[in-house]
Amino acid sequence: MGTPVTRLDLPELVTGEARFGLDVKMPGMLYACMERPPSIGATVMDYDASKALAVEGVRQVVEVPPGTSASRRGGGTNPGVAVVADSTWKAIKGRQALDVRWNEPNAGVDQVHLESAYRDAIGAIEIPADVQEALGRAAVRVAGAYEAPFLHHATMEPMNCTADVREDFCEVWAPTQSQGSAQTTAAAAADLPVEQVRVHTTAVGGGFGRRLNNDYVHEATVVSPVCRPLRRPSATRSTQPPASESAGSRSASERVRVRRPIPRPGRSRPRPTRPPGCR
Repeated sequence: MGTPVTRLDLPELVTGEARFGLDVKMPGMLYACMERPPSIGATVMDYDASKALAVEGVRQVVEVPPGTSASRRGGGTNPGVAVVADSTWKAIKGRQALDVRWNEPNAGVDQVHLESAYRDAIGAIEIPADVQEALGRAAVRVAGAYEAPFLHHATMEPMNCTADVREDFCEVWAPTQSQGSAQTTAAAAADLPVEQVRVHTTAVGGGFGRRLNNDYVHEATVVSPVCRPLRRPSATRSTQPPASESAGSRSASERVRVRRPIPRPGRSRPRPTRPPGCR
């Protein structure tokens, strides 16, 4: 307490020697780029991989089923289709050539629908009688509405993970904010005991809470075994595009209405309150 402490990783960050997730490289490693669902809740109906496989450098196309992404937020991962190639650029070009048909039960849901639903839900909340009475006696009343729409939970470094899954062991290199959850997620995806999974935490190129959800660890771990029949090292990388579609949105939006009485001069003031989620 009260003693200045220098960050141990500061010299590496200043000199550019810090090793981020995208800096992880292994001899002959393959790269995967995900085609993710265009809307929340969408699932893969079918896909045509022929055009993607015709792209130079593309090695394989594999469907990635949804899984459990252990995190403090809970929840699971979105399904998708991964294109595996010799480089990130070739994987991206292969993904662009991929033809996927989606089943979209929520295709018609947009921000306007969600805001309307939130307003209806809040309007249905019954205000206690004593609160109504206090508001009625107040000389002045102040009201406010607070909204937080769905936003892309963007990070500076694209979401990425490198995974090496073997028959009896799994290694993961990830810029994660939740190492224990990353280990649990990889163990479930590789169908291995947690004790047989090792997580190497790299420097994080901006997390902002997005990397608490280890969906990208699930994707890389599922894709990694596909590389073994190709007689290549089984390290794979799941890169971000097109992350703006369905991966990594901020938490569900909320609308909070606040009304409070302002006491007359000379009377005690009510205890300050904050809307849920505000700091």
